[in-house]
Amino acid sequence: MNGDNQVDAVVIATGELWTNENEQKYAFDYQNKLIVKGLVGNQGIVAFTPAFIDYYYAPGDFPDSLLYMATCFATYDMSMAQEFLDAGASVYMGWSQNTVFWTNSKTSVNAFRLLADGLAVQQLCRLIGSGGFYN
Repeated sequence: MNGDNQVDAVVIATGELWTNENEQKYAFDYQNKLIVKGLVGNQGIVAFTPAFIDYYYAPGDFPDSLLYMATCFATYDMSMAQEFLDAGASVYMGWSQNTVFWTNSKTSVNAFRLLADGLAVQQLCRLIGSGGFYN
């Protein structure tokens, strides 16, 4: 995180609200930048960094998995995707830009319906324009 509270990698908000106790509650993770204080609007949220995945998951922990990160900027760059792919995932998908909850939710349901019907991941990424990385 730089002086402007900007990170140089994708972070994923967990949904857990950030409180004054988080730095102590998650001391190791916070001090080692495995988690950071993310912002969703004006609300502080616990967010995990690519280093969290690198530290806690080994190669093969996500064997042939498809990871779908229904969150803003999940594929902004390769930083988060690469950690999941290195841990064995075959596919990492998500939004490359900001997204709106309603659009994200509806698109996510439709995306999984299309995958269940046999649409290839590459075709789905092109169709919805979300971006995606795969091994």
